[in-house]
Amino acid sequence: MSNSGWKADPAYLLVPPSATDSDPRIFIGGNQDPTLLALGQTEGIVFYFGEQRAFLISVEQIGPPGSPADTGRLHIWAFCGFPAQLHQVVNLDYDIPTNDVSWQFNSDSPDATMSSTLSLKADVVGLGGSTEPASTDPAFQDVYLFGDSMARGAKAFGSATASSAAIAAEAVVLTTGSFTFRAGRSYKAELHGMINAGTAGARATFRLRKGTTTAGTGLSFTGDVACAAVGPNYNGDGFVYFQVNATDVTTQMCFTLVGTGGTITQFGSANTPRYMTIYDVGESADFPNAPVLS
Repeated sequence: MSNSGWKADPAYLLVPPSATDSDPRIFIGGNQDPTLLALGQTEGIVFYFGEQRAFLISVEQIGPPGSPADTGRLHIWAFCGFPAQLHQVVNLDYDIPTNDVSWQFNSDSPDATMSSTLSLKADVVGLGGSTEPASTDPAFQDVYLFGDSMARGAKAFGSATASSAAIAAEAVVLTTGSFTFRAGRSYKAELHGMINAGTAGARATFRLRKGTTTAGTGLSFTGDVACAAVGPNYNGDGFVYFQVNATDVTTQMCFTLVGTGGTITQFGSANTPRYMTIYDVGESADFPNAPVLS
């Protein structure tokens, strides 16, 4: 059986060589094609429609000659407009040893704001307009939108379905589980719960601390709430922003309560639990004056 027009050469392959101007053709090979030669690419595939090049796929290995070909970049170029101009549409970078593959779209577009990146590494997904190394921990993976690192949602939580003791001197009322707060990130700790007083006019002050005791480093107060009367429940909600600088911090966090002028109880029940939640809200630079967790 003949090869029906396939032409093989040590340097390239043209399929089929006898195509008419209206037929699609494929050029496979090294720098024999002038476009590949101009790009400095040693290997590639050029797709033709008639006499016009339509798009080109080329690959380059990263590393010295003779190194394992498991790290490199695949380019997809398109010929657009009239007269046709060459635009790099997609880059695909692959690093087999680290299980890391990323796609970059429109990297050579005249409008640089169109650039975006989609990265996959194990079970981690990141999407954005800025290239960021993938992390082995999904909780630490950066997600970008229009170049801004996005908030990552709730990260630490603590709750209780029973009321606290009646508190005068500072005491812990809620504690989260352990979490690694990432360097360069900002967080928001929210407190939710009703309070009531043992003495009319008593005041409640809540404070966020590192760790699980009143000896932990204090970050900030959520507010000062007055209870005008004995009996009614008053809103004891509050929130605190904080940031982490150069080093990750793995710790639990807690809210403490101080009752001034009488005892204060943080109310909780099965139907109305009291709780605290800590959210990742963005980069440290977004909250420059927030207290620092260290």
